[in-house]
Amino acid sequence: MKANVLHKNPVTSPIDLAILKVEGHQDNASLVSIGMDTDYREGSRVYAVGFPLFDPSQSSTPSVTSGVVSKVIRINQKPIMTQSTCAINAGASGGALLCAETGNLVGIIASNSRDSESGASFPHVNFSIPVECFRHAIQQYIITKDISWFKDLELIDEKVAAVWALEENGTYTRRLPSKL
Repeated sequence: MKANVLHKNPVTSPIDLAILKVEGHQDNASLVSIGMDTDYREGSRVYAVGFPLFDPSQSSTPSVTSGVVSKVIRINQKPIMTQSTCAINAGASGGALLCAETGNLVGIIASNSRDSESGASFPHVNFSIPVECFRHAIQQYIITKDISWFKDLELIDEKVAAVWALEENGTYTRRLPSKL
């Protein structure tokens, strides 16, 4: 499918997020109820749905793995990163993290944990952008069709950046490369 990019966060944003609108489809967004789950916590069962990088002849269907929310990182009581134990493979970034009980969206898969020295990836330690980071902007866009609401998604904040850079001391000293 072809899609138009309505918004993409700048490289300087700690969160790599884009909003796409699929071409050729009627804009029924206001008619569709997208369940976005904000009532999850550590220990909640979740599913990760994504499209890992495989040879196109092998499969064009998504992979689904299960796990639990192992950590919710908050700044000022607002979730800004969700860690889960779902197995995430390269290419699954941008996929959905779903609540196992309700099927509602909990977050958008962003990355695995990676050792910067060896380059080794840890597929069962991964991070997602919590639905709370983008829910309001999406809801306002659906109501108003005004893309300026997506500026709220950029979350350019030193504390948020430090968390997404996995900085231990809570200070952000470098810019993140794109994760998707």
